[in-house]
Amino acid sequence: MRQFMMLLLLFSGCIIANVRSEAHITGDTYLGIIGSSISLELEQVICTLSSSGNESTQEFSIHFSCGDLAQLIWYEGLSNFGIDEPRFELLWAGDMDGDGKLDLKMETSPKYSCMQQTLYLSSLAPDGLLLGIDEQSELKCH
Repeated sequence: MRQFMMLLLLFSGCIIANVRSEAHITGDTYLGIIGSSISLELEQVICTLSSSGNESTQEFSIHFSCGDLAQLIWYEGLSNFGIDEPRFELLWAGDMDGDGKLDLKMETSPKYSCMQQTLYLSSLAPDGLLLGIDEQSELKCH
C-alpha cells in the first residue's frame, strides 16, 4: 500500500509540473491591422505585442516588448508572399516552457488565404532578446 501511495504521489507531481500557466490578455488578439496592440500579463510582468507597417509599401511587422527589452518577431522579409490582408493573431500566451517568462503561439500568415503557426519560447531566446522560435508550421495556401 505504501508503494502504491508513493507511486500515486510521484505521478500526481508529474502532472502538476506539466501545467502551463496562461497570461492575462487585454485587447483584441488579432494583429493583422496596422497599429493593433495587445497587453499581456504573466506573474505581474506586463508585456506588449503590437503591429506596425505601411500598407502602400507592403511593409508589416510584429513587435514584442517586456520592460526595457523589445524584439521584432516578424516582418515581411521573412515571407516570400506579399502582405495581403495578413492573418496575424495571438492564439495563446503564457509560460509553456516553465521558466516563468511569456511564450507565444501565433498565427503568422502574411496572406488571408494562407495558414502558418509559430511557437515562440522564451527559453530559446538568443542573448538580449525575449523569444526564440521553437517551431513554425509550413505556410499553406488555398
